Amino acid sequence: MKKVLQPIQVEADALTDRAYKLCRRMTSLENFRLVSQTSSNASADINLINEKINRATDPIVKRELEETRKSMETRSKKMDDVSNQILRVEAQLLSLANAMDTSLTEIMRLQAADPAEAEAAVPDIVQTLKGQMEQLRKFEKEISKRH
Repeated sequence: MKKVLQPIQVEADALTDRAYKLCRRMTSLENFRLVSQTSSNASADINLINEKINRATDPIVKRELEETRKSMETRSKKMDDVSNQILRVEAQLLSLANAMDTSLTEIMRLQAADPAEAEAAVPDIVQTLKGQMEQLRKFEKEISKRH
């Protein structure tokens, strides 16, 4: 039976390896996001700068504050982008985990099945795993283009 299920093992290992590498890349991104968050409320900080701009009478001070606001808005947008990318990866990995669980359930059933039945079912499971791999590749390509 082990030999019959070997093609599934090969595809599952490759898919797991690819997902693991994606997780490692996102760990760095998550760490960056956590370390870079100096304020939990960027919009309040920007509002505070806006108030200072409105009160400023010196044109040089006003210009400096406006540059600060612009920089804060840019940083806030970038941090939102990072957070959204992390959420997208989490959603993709959850979807992958559910698909793999479904395949695992089928594999467990096949281990108790007649060898001929198991052998007949292997190509469908392998194809499903290859489809998941292709989905993951496309997803990685998509998120790489965005950032």
